[in-house]
Amino acid sequence: MKSTILFCFASLFSMLAQAQVTGPTTVCPNTQYTYSYVTTRPYNTISYTVIGGFGIVEPTGAQCYIKFPDDQPIKPRVVADIRWADGSQFRDTSQAITVRGIGRPIEYTTLTRSFPCSFRGATTITVDNIPNADSVYVSNDAGWPVTRISNHQFTMNINNGAQGNVSIVAKNDSCNKFRASTVAITRPKPAIGNISGPGVICNSGAQTLSVAAYPSVTSYTWTADNPNIRINGQPSPVTITGASGNNVSISSAGGDYQASLKVFAVGECGASDTAVKTLGTGTPPINFIMGFPRNGIHFAGGQTYEFSVGPPANYGNVLDIDWTVIGGTIESYHNDKKLIYVQMNNVSGPTLPGSVSMYVKWKNECGWSTELHRTGTLDSGGGSTFTVSPNPAGSYVSIDMSGTSAATLKTSAQDAAVIILYDMYYKEIKRMRLTAGARKAMMNVQDVKDGTYIMQVITGKEKQSKVVIVSHSL
Repeated sequence: MKSTILFCFASLFSMLAQAQVTGPTTVCPNTQYTYSYVTTRPYNTISYTVIGGFGIVEPTGAQCYIKFPDDQPIKPRVVADIRWADGSQFRDTSQAITVRGIGRPIEYTTLTRSFPCSFRGATTITVDNIPNADSVYVSNDAGWPVTRISNHQFTMNINNGAQGNVSIVAKNDSCNKFRASTVAITRPKPAIGNISGPGVICNSGAQTLSVAAYPSVTSYTWTADNPNIRINGQPSPVTITGASGNNVSISSAGGDYQASLKVFAVGECGASDTAVKTLGTGTPPINFIMGFPRNGIHFAGGQTYEFSVGPPANYGNVLDIDWTVIGGTIESYHNDKKLIYVQMNNVSGPTLPGSVSMYVKWKNECGWSTELHRTGTLDSGGGSTFTVSPNPAGSYVSIDMSGTSAATLKTSAQDAAVIILYDMYYKEIKRMRLTAGARKAMMNVQDVKDGTYIMQVITGKEKQSKVVIVSHSL
């Protein structure tokens, strides 16, 4: 019996020596509280953490300061981890702590967040059962009067066209704590959409263009960045009062050009966004032929070449394209006649060098453009004077000029053959000069992009050309 009493007394003494984590079990959010582990037993360190929830811990040794935020998944507890002086360890946990955290007001609020810009009137805001909230307040920054109907219901009078932010504030009276949420109220403006109507204005007449009607409109303002554009017969800008201003007659005072047409509306919602449309006037000529970029280009007689054009953009629809080639034959048309293949005429003897002329024009709703004219030179070709292989080529092109007359392969360095590789814009890509009298050469094309090129061999006064294709996938 005596030993049992002594054992119980020793156990009680040990528990008292170890003590336990103490501190408040009901707390206000974001307020600092003291928690401690008091013991008479010698120890080295005591560290504190929060489990089951969230808390910001500031340790101070035997005690610590903790702040608990509003939102807690469950009731948190404070844990003390003690390392005793003898090297052993011990963990103690506090009782569950009730945090009087205020719920996020927006999660318990019902309100309309968007109104037409023309709306005027009252809207109801209901705030129900925010946890730990004893009172609720509603305000805004747009000047809309707010009236409390009950503890949790309000009316807000939207008496202007402004946008605004509504603030819902919940208060816990016992803790004297507040928590707020802000809701943006949008007032979207009606859109006038895109400008509809033809994309080209012919110099011989006017076209009607329009935008969607703007609610409660006061006026429409149309502008153009080219002084030759006429809006309802008047130079830009033109402001039209009333609802009829969403339709206008657009004409041109003359010329082939592009213009940017813009319009915006003004009404009780203020100014709309600006609609923009790019207009073309007339039928400007094509200004570039891919494969024949300038006059004076050399082509090989008997060879087939590819040529293409792109009629000016934003000038209406491409209704037709007309090609004329003198000195060659159009073999085929492709891509709505934007691309053609032409076999050049064979030339030899006294007719060298020959010539080739190319004419191209296009048609839109306003009629035919003027012609673009290019002239070039036809060299001896057909593969009879020099050959290239492989063609297509992947890494190297072998050039054999054995068919070139000995008279043109001079023996002086000044007259040595020159080989030039051009792209289809006739921009020089590579050039190499051979030693005098050389009849064979090798050109490295590993650094040349895939595509179609023109190879020209110049021997003395004679120029010869061939089409070479580079493809690194071979």
